[in-house]
Amino acid sequence: MIVTTPNKDFNFYFPDPSKFRHYDHKFEWTRSEFENWAETTANQFSYEVFFTGVGCPPPYIDKGFCTQIAVFHRLIPRPCRSGVPGSFTEIRSVTIPKNFPTSFEDRFFNSFLYSFNLVRSWENAEYSDGLPLSRIFCVPCLNVLCDGSAFRMQTLIKRVLPKFGLEFEIRGDLIFVDSESSEGSENND
Repeated sequence: MIVTTPNKDFNFYFPDPSKFRHYDHKFEWTRSEFENWAETTANQFSYEVFFTGVGCPPPYIDKGFCTQIAVFHRLIPRPCRSGVPGSFTEIRSVTIPKNFPTSFEDRFFNSFLYSFNLVRSWENAEYSDGLPLSRIFCVPCLNVLCDGSAFRMQTLIKRVLPKFGLEFEIRGDLIFVDSESSEGSENND
């Protein structure tokens, strides 16, 4: 196991040594504080530890590394747990179908169908009702594939959906999808 932390001693070389280096730091240890914690922890859990670091330009050697590193190595190996009843509990099993989408267009098509049907269930709508593209765009999997661009989503809809035989019509912000072509497309997945 490897643990890194800023070296508070090295902060001497920064403009304001009394401040933490980054706003999200909760603490920063001196070399002696870090070494004391690491050695105590290593002894408690049967590890050996050695120290190194990153960032030590020649004129600053007296304060140690900019970032300190403790490398822990277990002294007593864990017994092999395979075959021991009750060692592991299966939480979830996933089988990836052999026709899992690999191309961008496959992923976009599947994400569009998922997003469309998700919004359809939210709106309690039928295919013939038409759905707002702005709501479909809000589904994260589709939004991410479109790089957060609603314009790109519409461009991809017009380019990709016909390749999969999905019949649709866009009127303003609404998209209407032919339910029969959608059902056929879902069966092909």
